[in-house]
Amino acid sequence: MNSQCVAYVTDVDYSFPTILSALQVRKFTSATTDVCVLMSERLENFGELEALLAISDVKLIDATSVLQDKLGKLDDAHFQGRISVSTMAKLILPQVLPDNYTQIIYLDGDTQIVSSLGA
Repeated sequence: MNSQCVAYVTDVDYSFPTILSALQVRKFTSATTDVCVLMSERLENFGELEALLAISDVKLIDATSVLQDKLGKLDDAHFQGRISVSTMAKLILPQVLPDNYTQIIYLDGDTQIVSSLGA
């Protein structure tokens, strides 16, 4: 199991640019680093997209339930939808991702990766 992860969190509306960025990360990072895209909303064709991304070694994770459980009440009580669960999710990634990750790099979905992420 890898201990390093580049992680994204996205909702359905922003999934395309996020997935594009994740595929770019996969191209420019080590095979010992996982690339994970966490969905904060239910995606109708989740299984098909998950299988397609697996070909490129990008993990698609349905985090809808866990994010809603951990952040939904906070959103309802304090933010009234002004700050999305996707936005807040980056604050609790260690609680959402598998325990094997000791290094997590979070990237916003509107990034482009054009060269190596290595040192």
